[in-house]
Amino acid sequence: MLSNGRGSYCKIPQDIGNLTELQVLRSLGENQLHGSIPKSIAKLKKLWFLDFMKATYLSSGFENLFNLSSLRFMHLSVAGLNGTLPDEFGLYFPAMNECLLPGNNFTGNIPSTMGNMTNLWHLNLGNNGFSGPIPKSIGSIPKLQIADFRGNQLSSLEKGFEFKSQSLEVFILASNKQFTMNFDTLLEAMEPINGSLRILDINNCSSLGTISTKLWDFKNLESANLSNNRLSGKLSSPPDNMLFLVDIDVSANNLSGDIPPEVARLLALENLDISKNPYMQEGLTYPSYLTFDFTTFTRRNTSDKFKCPNVRINYNNGLVVLDPRYYHYRLCICDVGYYGSGKTCLPCMEGAVCKDQMFPAQYMVIKAGYWPSSRDQNVTHLVHCSQALGTSPLVNTSCNPTGACDCWIEWGNEEGTRDARTSTVCKKSCLCRTGSKGRFCTLCEDGYYKQGLLATPALKRKSAFICWLYSPPSL
Repeated sequence: MLSNGRGSYCKIPQDIGNLTELQVLRSLGENQLHGSIPKSIAKLKKLWFLDFMKATYLSSGFENLFNLSSLRFMHLSVAGLNGTLPDEFGLYFPAMNECLLPGNNFTGNIPSTMGNMTNLWHLNLGNNGFSGPIPKSIGSIPKLQIADFRGNQLSSLEKGFEFKSQSLEVFILASNKQFTMNFDTLLEAMEPINGSLRILDINNCSSLGTISTKLWDFKNLESANLSNNRLSGKLSSPPDNMLFLVDIDVSANNLSGDIPPEVARLLALENLDISKNPYMQEGLTYPSYLTFDFTTFTRRNTSDKFKCPNVRINYNNGLVVLDPRYYHYRLCICDVGYYGSGKTCLPCMEGAVCKDQMFPAQYMVIKAGYWPSSRDQNVTHLVHCSQALGTSPLVNTSCNPTGACDCWIEWGNEEGTRDARTSTVCKKSCLCRTGSKGRFCTLCEDGYYKQGLLATPALKRKSAFICWLYSPPSL
């Protein structure tokens, strides 16, 4: 074990090869090795376990490991290594069980001789700069259970690639943006492992094609992440016998249509993410197998002034992540301080209160004594009537005496255009005290008369423009 104190920097001793009986060599995770791997390490013929994980600063000397044919566990994650792997790489380590090289700076092609490591069960080449196709020889490794190629520049599987191990459980290709292989073709190459595969992750690649029923041939699949690709068409219907499927993520593709109702019968399903598929939309009615949860909400973007309800599968309460476009934003709710409906939420005007959080629309409520000033039948701001009439704020006016007048948004089209225009309209029946009408409620209805400033000793305030019911004298 290499250590020079917790969290310290140290070098691998140049004479480490003198420890000819050494079988296990590892550095403490808190230490950061720097410099190169010395040539003398090739003398450690009995070494079977090598762990320099997170060494970070090993700049060279990787080739000095190539004579360690007894090595079975190579853990060199985030070790600072660079360069290319030689074509003969797989021939150097016939006994290898775990080859973990993620987070380094390797480039070039993956050696085709990887297939000669017939005892390999865990291969991780993620987060490097490997390019080109994944060699078909890897598909013939009989004991391979985990294959992780994420975060490279790989383009496809080599022509003729076919998994023959029938033991692969985890296959990760995520974040290979040059990977344009047709998804159906990929599934065909994986067909021999449809009884063993549990985790498939091709997130953030550029895979084309559709999500056909071939995906559901993988009966033991637990998680399928197909997000951020270029997949199109409808999401195919899964069969009832997908007993272990917990997570499906097909977000950020070009899928269309609606959610297959068969999804509701996946008993183990906990998460289904179909968001950011702009062509997936429901009709005017919502699927009966889904429940919209108005007790929990999700905000898609930090700049949004609205939030949308989470959706759950009725049978098992599994979460369905929907883009609000799926239901045309009809179920979204404006934030407190805003009014409107769907994704159209406007800031509350001065002189009003906006705190309604009820579906389907959130109203703006005008405070007592305010009048909605409009232009082209669109309320643009609220005016305090006492101020507009030049009276003291202590003077009662006939404007909105109850403080309970609602305003809301209506949509219309600009004449001669296809653009929808929003207008704020307010309920008119409550804008004036009974018997008053007109702008700022300064006119009287028929049968009412106006009384000027009147003293009201009990309230110690004055009244202006109050309309009283006219009663003709008795004959």
